[in-house]
Amino acid sequence: MIGSPDARRRGRKEGLLDPTLPPHRRVFAQRLRALRHDCRDPAYRLLGRLSHCGSGTLSEAAGGRRFPTWEATRAYVTGCLRHAQRTEELDEILPVWRRRWLEANALEQAYPQRLHHATLPGRARLPAPPADFTGRDAELSELDRLGADDGRARIVVVCGTAGVGKTALALSWGHRARHRFPDGRLYVNLRGYDTAKPLLAMEALTQLLPALGVPTEEIPSNVDTAAGLYRGLLDGQRVLVVLDNARDPDQVRPLLPAADGCVAVVTSRDRLSGLVARDGAKRVALGPLGNAEALSLLAEIVGEARLAREPQATRELVRACANLPLALRVAAANLADRPSRRIDTYLRQLAAEGAAPADDPYSGLNAALDLSYDTLGTDEAALLRLLGLVPGPDFTAGACAALADIDPVKAAHLLERLAAAHLVQEHTDDRYTFHDLLRAYAVGKLREREEAPICAGAVQRLFDWYLHSAHAAAAFLYPQPPRFPLPPAPAAAAEPSPATAVDALAWLDRERPNLVALIVPAPGQPHRTRAWRLAAELSGYFWRQTATDEWDRVAQAALASAEADGDPAGQASALMNLRRIQGKDGRTREIAAVETDRALLLARELGWRDGEIFALNSVASARIEIGMLASAARSLHAARLLLESDGYLNCPPMFLFNLARVYHRWGEPALATAYARQAFDHYARLGARGEQAVGRMILSMVARDRGDTATAEEHARAGVALAVDMGDRHIRAYNLVALAAALHDLGRDGEATDAADEALALARELEVPQLAGYALIRLADADLRAGRHPDALSRHVQALRIGRRTGYQTIKIFALAGLAQAQRVPQPQRVSHAEAALADANATGARLFAAQLSNVLAAAHRDAGQPERARRCASRALDLSLACAHYPGVARARALLTALEAS
Repeated sequence: MIGSPDARRRGRKEGLLDPTLPPHRRVFAQRLRALRHDCRDPAYRLLGRLSHCGSGTLSEAAGGRRFPTWEATRAYVTGCLRHAQRTEELDEILPVWRRRWLEANALEQAYPQRLHHATLPGRARLPAPPADFTGRDAELSELDRLGADDGRARIVVVCGTAGVGKTALALSWGHRARHRFPDGRLYVNLRGYDTAKPLLAMEALTQLLPALGVPTEEIPSNVDTAAGLYRGLLDGQRVLVVLDNARDPDQVRPLLPAADGCVAVVTSRDRLSGLVARDGAKRVALGPLGNAEALSLLAEIVGEARLAREPQATRELVRACANLPLALRVAAANLADRPSRRIDTYLRQLAAEGAAPADDPYSGLNAALDLSYDTLGTDEAALLRLLGLVPGPDFTAGACAALADIDPVKAAHLLERLAAAHLVQEHTDDRYTFHDLLRAYAVGKLREREEAPICAGAVQRLFDWYLHSAHAAAAFLYPQPPRFPLPPAPAAAAEPSPATAVDALAWLDRERPNLVALIVPAPGQPHRTRAWRLAAELSGYFWRQTATDEWDRVAQAALASAEADGDPAGQASALMNLRRIQGKDGRTREIAAVETDRALLLARELGWRDGEIFALNSVASARIEIGMLASAARSLHAARLLLESDGYLNCPPMFLFNLARVYHRWGEPALATAYARQAFDHYARLGARGEQAVGRMILSMVARDRGDTATAEEHARAGVALAVDMGDRHIRAYNLVALAAALHDLGRDGEATDAADEALALARELEVPQLAGYALIRLADADLRAGRHPDALSRHVQALRIGRRTGYQTIKIFALAGLAQAQRVPQPQRVSHAEAALADANATGARLFAAQLSNVLAAAHRDAGQPERARRCASRALDLSLACAHYPGVARARALLTALEAS
């Protein structure tokens, strides 16, 4: 029937998809449309209400003209399932859609470049092999056989001594066999034998997962979870993964694909017998080149005619280089640069430099390197030596310009000359690296030639270049953390200036391994001076990542560096960084337990007001959570006085939001609103959307407890929208909790459950336990009203455990309050739960909570047949609620008293 309510809720039939759309968009849109049809075709306006997302955004998602964000996709799927009353399937279905979206998004990112290439650039990360690669026909054929496309996952270990050409073989085969891997060819250098420490499996996954379309901030913090996501994304794909320079099997195992059709090629100096025995890997042992292959390699670089003029000397050169490709390339490049030099003359020079392959196969390489080094110009040789100081895996012309104190154009020219001499290699556009043997050679020359002050100056310039570059990117993206004034930038080198937020984030993602290597020293290396400055600049970047392990290592290294230098400013900054990590992890007790915060004392001694305000706010925030409201208020008022004194307005007033939270719990809604509004207006003028979203959440909570639920809903919805627009899942989830509370009070329990469900899912994705606790309480509220008492009991018990484990008093108090209202709990225990919750509320000084809990205790006494106690508690609840302007509490207390009088 056309006029029926069900028909009115059903959306119109959608038009056909444009046949010219890119295939990945068309397929994804078709899947979305099919889901909507299976869920009874809800109208987009209804779908928007069910998913807290704009109807236009949802309609566009299924239109295919633009590829949807994950937030829009998630909202679409969630809304459809809610309309079909299939919310119990969300936990199972959302991960499936997440994987589909990640795969399609990776194709979308590559779409502009895919018109003439079938494999997306994000997944086509295999560096080019040496242009002069020759020979190895038998080994290439063996790789063809072992990597045969028979539908099974394959692991191949290419092992051999250093410099024998393992990487060149793996890369050459990967490019030769690219038709077998249409879904991508990935590469990561595990740096197993580098002078710096080997790459951890988690660090390797942070390089591999973004290539598969996972944003860096969404990479799981646990290595097993991250590895599971990685393998899941490879499922059903045909992808080659080259794991270069592995040290041992444990480094490799989390990175091995399990999907049929995928192949992993692992190169190592070790035979990796554990992979062969336990994981079924096949081994290709690589020895030195055969004489014919070695001669062919020399001919590629030097020219056949020249070799033909001195056949005996050529054979002797091959022997002197021990048939090692790396040594042969260096020697050949040296000869190619000097066309008039005779090969036998070069041989005598090699012998003079100590080449004796019979005694030491690497003596020929070292001798060839010495001769190549001796032919370098002064500037080229100086840069090569200084490159031994670079701790990260690669370098750009900009970084080299700072390192050597030269112009970036000159640095680029010198790098090209070093690449021509086979001393460094360009592994991607404008990014260079070098073999670990060559890195060790550069370090040796550095120790021979350079004095300590020169080395220290070069490292400091490199640090400062990265510091200014990171500052430019971080300030663009994350303006909140306090910062010291920067030291002068290196005179010669210009740091990159991002034009957009996308550029800034891309630079940080690209340079992350180098930035971390600068801060976290390898074993046996000294702490880096001023590492804390760089760590401070990266604080906002790491805050947005799911993982905190790497951030914690960075912050700990920064603190150790500052302590080793006796630098109080550095210690203060590093301690604040650690506070942010503790806060994100929910370790509030660790922050709040500090009697006199060391970071605060240091900032105060230095006269660093930004730092002092930040430290005061950090400790106060933790103390609010564990119920130390008076102590928190003292810290926050001290911060306010600092901000207002002498017209000092440099520090963003984030602490005002925490003052609002204190006064809200104290039952002072007018002051709470004033402080929150003052901070909100400040951030609105700046256009800072994330901070505005925080303000919306707090304003929503205050409005709700005054009984203005319509305004509370409005603020929370606006906060959700701001957070979605920014892609900030933390703030989005907190606003969803606030929205669930407002909707519950409005009697819209279905919508409240949807919002709380979404918040809980986000909390689990983000691994934030306290956020999960708040969401569980909101879900339990809806369960209680709907009579789902077992579900309510289970959720309140879960929330109580979280509150006790994290020290979050609000979670603990309201979980106990929920247990006091649970029908499955015996009456005496319900009274004791309510009494415990009220005692905790009184101990914190949270008058608003005491008003709410007095009503809960009154109801528990009434149900236990104790009317006098119930009357006393209800009277106290009425007095407190009136004093706090908590009008919902006033109404409840009066209703209780009326019912008690009537009975």
